[in-house]
Order: sequence, then C-alpha cells, then structure tokens
Amino acid sequence: MAEVDRQENRASAVFIFNHRFERNIEKLDEIYGERFPKRTYLMPFARSERADVCRITESSWQFSGHVAQGAASFIDDEATHYVFISDDLILNPRIDAWNIACKLDLDASTGYIKSLAPLDSVRYQWHRSLPASIALRRNGDGFDWRAELPPEDEARAKFAGMGLQDHPSKMRSLSEAKHALTKLLPAAGYLAAPWAVKLHGKPSDYPLLMGYADFFVVPAEAIRRFTHYCGVFAALDIFAEVAVPTALALAVDRVKTELKPGERFNDPLAARQPDFAWQGIEFWDPAETPVFAARFGNDRDRLMKEFPDEYLYVHPVKLSQWR
Repeated sequence: MAEVDRQENRASAVFIFNHRFERNIEKLDEIYGERFPKRTYLMPFARSERADVCRITESSWQFSGHVAQGAASFIDDEATHYVFISDDLILNPRIDAWNIACKLDLDASTGYIKSLAPLDSVRYQWHRSLPASIALRRNGDGFDWRAELPPEDEARAKFAGMGLQDHPSKMRSLSEAKHALTKLLPAAGYLAAPWAVKLHGKPSDYPLLMGYADFFVVPAEAIRRFTHYCGVFAALDIFAEVAVPTALALAVDRVKTELKPGERFNDPLAARQPDFAWQGIEFWDPAETPVFAARFGNDRDRLMKEFPDEYLYVHPVKLSQWR
C-alpha cells in the first residue's frame, strides 16, 4: 500500500486494562499523547472521573466485554481505524495515529491481529479451547446468541476462505487424554464433563478461532459489528483470546496477520508470513520482562529512543519497573 497523506488516516487508541491500575494512565499519556491524540482507557471498576476513562464491569478473562461495554465511549466519526492496546504493551514509538494503517498495510476493510487459528484444531492442546466450546452449550440457553451472530455455515465458509478450515479433533494419545483430565476439564469445571463427552470428535456448535489479542486493529467500517460480536461472546463467557479473534474475523472483510493462517501464537516454532516486516515480541517467561528492562537501564526515555526498528511491540512491559 502506498504512503498516504497524514490527514487521510487517523486511528483512535483504545487501551484495555485487566486490572484497576489508574496510576498508569498518566504514564500512557506521556508515551502515546502526541502519537494518538484520541485515547480511551477501558478499565474494570475504574474510579477516575476523567472523561477518557471508561468504567467496565467485567472480568479480565472476558475482556471482549471491555470492548463491548466501552464502545460508546470510543467510537467517533473521525477515526479510520481503532487500535486496541493492552495497558502493559509498548507499541513501536515510530508508529502513530496517522501512519499505522500504512505501516501494517491496512485498507478500510482490513483488520490486524497477530494470529488466527481454528479452535477445534487445538481442542486438546490448549487449555482454553475445550472450555470455550463447552461454554457455547453450557451458557447458550441464556439468550438467543445465534440470532446475534452471522449464520454458522456462512462463518465456517468465511473462515475456510481465510485458510482456517475446521479440523474437529479427537484425543490421539494417552498423553492427550491425561492432559484433558488434568488441565482442560479443571479449566472448564468438572461438571462440564458430559458436554465434553458429547463434543468429542465433533465440531463446536459455532466456529471459533484463537489468536493473540493484546494488540489488534479494527477498521472503522467494521467497528460496530466487531464490538457487538465481542459482547455476544463475553455474554457466553468465552475467553478473550477466542472471543476477540473470532469477532474480528467475522466483522471484517480481510485480516492481516504476522503468523501464517492456522499457526498458534503460543507455539515458539510458529511460521511467520514471509512478507510481513514487523515482529511482535511476547515474553512468555516472566523472568524475561526484567531482563528486557535492564537492557535499557529501566529508562523509559532510552527505550523510546532505542526501540528496535523491526519490533511492532513488546509485551508485557511493566511500567512500574521503568523510571
């Protein structure tokens, strides 16, 4: 995509907090203030009276509910894109409200998220997979959720067109069976066991995706659909890194990803898209975060000046560790 005039694109930044860390708002103002003039902070049980802080009543495990509840506070008529940023994620300082669409090669119908993979394909490998599929059945009687989402066959066809073909999985080994009993069922609750048995070898009642959801971009054209779908999945008690990627893929025409379709964000050997220049950096081992901070002397100004050009973002960065 060719570079465009700064006035043609303007992204709004929406910061998602998992906890009530109001002391970090001013730090984020300092980091992003000039780069993203329009900012909204979605914070559970916030007490701040600032106009740009939106009080959310939702668990961090379902932070798609943050997006749905806060929609009225951040949707405006001027934004061309909405950039959703975890409060402990530092975006490359060379990226701003006017150039992010060009940097990520996004047009008016394309969203961005690091990765997308069919949830059923990892049903017995990721501890969030089985509970999400069970939640559709366990919580689905609370409201007519199917009426709030695109028809199932359309969703499956759309995902298949993105290279995300469903592959309903069965337990393939004793080790997977042990993993299901010791990790997956406790995550869903042992009372969900009958639903797990009924689902074995069958697709989920609705196609679901998994993806890394601490940074993503939604075009303005799709924002109302996206926030609506986020609310539906939050009401079903679907984990955020299932709810957000599924809602995004349903809402937009196309999705740009760093990883190839079907690759898991938590797989260290996941293959990247060959033409995608940026790399999002995640620290899966908590010990890595302070090591990264020490690399820059725990100096936030130094980090901004020396931030590696090829990094799209770094996450998590605990702002309390930086001066």
